Amino acid sequence: HGRVQHFAKGSSGDEYMFDGFTSFALDDDAKHVRGLTPHVTEDGFCDDGCFRFGTQHVELGVFLGLDNDGLPFKAISTNVAFLDRDALTYHAQGSYPLTKEAECSEDETKQCMFTINATTGSLISSVPADRFEVYHFQDFQRSVDTNGTVLAWGYHESCGKGDDSFGFARINPQ
Repeated sequence: HGRVQHFAKGSSGDEYMFDGFTSFALDDDAKHVRGLTPHVTEDGFCDDGCFRFGTQHVELGVFLGLDNDGLPFKAISTNVAFLDRDALTYHAQGSYPLTKEAECSEDETKQCMFTINATTGSLISSVPADRFEVYHFQDFQRSVDTNGTVLAWGYHESCGKGDDSFGFARINPQ
């Protein structure tokens, strides 16, 4: 009845600080989550902040970054994450790219759908989210159909104005 049964304080398993997830998804083993956390390095594109991808043990609370150079986005959407467990990829949405590889538009404020290798944490691709913005991926076993599209809740500019602009859609995040 609303009582905490187990609590594991988040901590870092490496030399970098862990400040909690901005977006994450539960692994199949239900013992780990994978996701994006704020990050900063002393030099390089991440010297003024970016994000890094990693995994956290649910019972112990320990987070380990998989690619500590960071992911080249200054901003990412909160709780917009999809872990494709078959392809071992992680999909998220971000803006203000920090490298050419991450750019998806000449407009740095434009939302990019980006794909991360879920085992190494490295960026695979970044594509424009033309005329739509995802607010939540449906992250369950049958979310991905045979064409590789993912069920998502979001905004699409051609759907109307106000509350009529939001709904479910199938999108290809790559």
